[in-house]
This record gives sequence, C-alpha cells and structure tokens, in this order.
Amino acid sequence: MDDLIVMKALFCSSHPLDSRLGAPKILIEVAAEMDRLGWHCTLVSDEEICPGVGRYPNNARRLVAFANSMGAYLDRRAREFDVVDYDHRFLPFPRARFHPSTLMVARVPLLLHHAERIRLPPMGGIRQRMKSQLARPIRLLQMKYEFRRIVRTLRNADLINVSNDYDRTELVTRNFDPDDVTVIPLGITDDRLAAFAADPPPAPITPRVAFVGTFDARKGAPDFPELVRSVVTAIPGCKFRLLGSQYRGVEEVLRFFPRALRRGIEVHPRFEPAELPGLLSDCSLGVFPSYYESFGFGVLEMLAASLPVVAYDSPGPPMMLPREYLVARGDVPDLAARVVALLKSPRKLADARVWARRRAKDFRWEVAAQRTSDVYRERLAALRRLSTG
Repeated sequence: MDDLIVMKALFCSSHPLDSRLGAPKILIEVAAEMDRLGWHCTLVSDEEICPGVGRYPNNARRLVAFANSMGAYLDRRAREFDVVDYDHRFLPFPRARFHPSTLMVARVPLLLHHAERIRLPPMGGIRQRMKSQLARPIRLLQMKYEFRRIVRTLRNADLINVSNDYDRTELVTRNFDPDDVTVIPLGITDDRLAAFAADPPPAPITPRVAFVGTFDARKGAPDFPELVRSVVTAIPGCKFRLLGSQYRGVEEVLRFFPRALRRGIEVHPRFEPAELPGLLSDCSLGVFPSYYESFGFGVLEMLAASLPVVAYDSPGPPMMLPREYLVARGDVPDLAARVVALLKSPRKLADARVWARRRAKDFRWEVAAQRTSDVYRERLAALRRLSTG
C-alpha cells in the first residue's frame, strides 16, 4: 500500500472528548499525532454516537444502549473510513455486518478479563464491606453480561489493540489468535514532557512520596494505610501526596488512615493537567500499587517529573519499570521496604531520578502513533488483499 495515500481513521469514544479523562485523552492525543503523520483522523464522542446517553439512569441500560447505537452509527459510517478504532466493550455484532474493506480495531482501555482472577482488597470498614457483600451478586451478574459483550466484540474485530504485554498474554491464554492482538504502549506528548523540569532537581529536604491516580480498590487504596505507616515508622517526617482521588474528597480519603498518620498526608482530589508538574516538583519518588491497568499514565507522568516509581507487578506498569521497582501484587511490606531503601540512599535516589526522566522519554506519542500507523496500514493491506482475493 502506498504510504503517500491519505488514510482515514475514525476514533469512537465512549466518553465526552475531554482530555482530562483517561480514555478520551488517549484517543485525542494519538489522533493528533497520526494527523501529523499524514492520516486524516475523525473523533466522535459518546453523545454523537448515542444522543442522550448521559441521561440513562441505569449503568447496565446505558451500556446496552450505547452498544446498539454504536452498531447503528457504524452501519452508516464505517465505509467512509479505512480504519475504525473503538472501545472493546461496545461492538458485539457479527463482523459481516460492517463494511468488509474497513479495518475494525477493538481498542482495550482496561481489560475486564483480569477481574476474573485478580482479587482486589476490600474497601472501608465492616459496614461498607457488608454492604458491598450484599451487592456482590448483582455486580457479578452485571459483570457476566458485560464480559459476554466484550468477548463477542473482541471475537468479531479484525485487530485487538492493547497497551501492555500482560493483556496480550491474558487474551492468548483464552484462545485469541496472537497474530490478532497487537501491543502498542501509550505515550506522552512532547509538549507535556516539556512541562516538567528537563533536568531532575535535587531531592527535596523533606522526603515526600507521590501517588497519581484515583483512590479506589483497583488502584490499591486499601493498601495505603499499611504502606504509609511502614514508611513513616522507618523515616519519621516523610510525607505523602495523593493526587487525583476524584469522587472521594479530602476528608473521605483521610478517614481511611489512622488519625496519627493523617497530618502527613496531602490529598488533592482534582487538579488541572497544567498543575501536575508543580504538584510533583517537590516529591522524592512515586508509588503505584494498582492491581491492574491498561498502561498507567500516572506512572508515566511521575517518571516525567523525575520520580522513580515503585509499583505492583501487575498489568500496565511493567511496560515502563524494571524489575527492581516492581513487587508482588499486594506485598505492601516489600513495597514499603523499597521506598525506604531509596529514601535512605541519597546517591541511589539521585541516580534513580535521572533514570526516571530519561525513561519517560522512551514513551512519546510520536513513537506510539508511528507504531499505530504502521500496524494499521499493514493489517489493512492484508484485509483488502483477502477481501479482493
């Protein structure tokens, strides 16, 4: 296929096109970079695909409605594009329904398959745990139907786009063709990278540990009290800064911690993207105890701020971090020990901060978009050879 031909790609978002939201941010940034490579990319939001979707009161109904609207939308429009890139939850229809010469790519923002085998730690006190236990049968039933829709969507895609090797392995073990699953790590734009200090500043006098992410079970929130206690016991005066708890406010997050620890914990539920470099500038290193991710933008942005990150060895972060910064999922003592070891070794920490900034540069959208372009062009050419047979 002639690389000079302008290729048209449609990116379908299941959310508003707001760059402050994780999944839309990915689509917005990869589409912009692919435009620079000569593609003509079109992005459509959830409301454009399914008008009024935000008014659905029930989440299950909303998912079904959106999937049906996505099918109808692509019935009309898929033939206008060389590639259609869509969320892996929302097209559980036979491949033959859609234009045969359009490459249909199921993008995986977060692979639900991991939830079947990765047990999350319980959140909250006894009352909240009992309430969660009572709601569990309904959640399991909802997950069953969602999982069925996801599997049907993936089985009918021409290509599955995941962001980490663990996702690909998980799908291959479930009998998906490895040739149909491509791993394309995500990235950071050059402008965003430039917003962080180009040269790592000296580690702050007051040691401070950062975390960028929502405060929930999947992100390891229940593990934080033990982590904070262990680190502060070893390094009195060490502070923690939790960034992006979102729907949990400051007081709600602090209630998860014993009173004696709260004065050393800062919580910033929300922040503008432009504020993050400043919020990380006086931190020493980062932690990321997530039980599974697609990629882990929080890790990448902490690396960009020259913060080495200690994380769980779970889907996502290992794409960016070496073994020395990974611990077994749920092993809080080991996580704390590695944080303490870095904080107690100024020379090692200084070297790690230089490494972190350098490592962030390995994950630029320019590279990710080029890889996406190459893979999509190659698979599209194969699809069209097969269809003209």
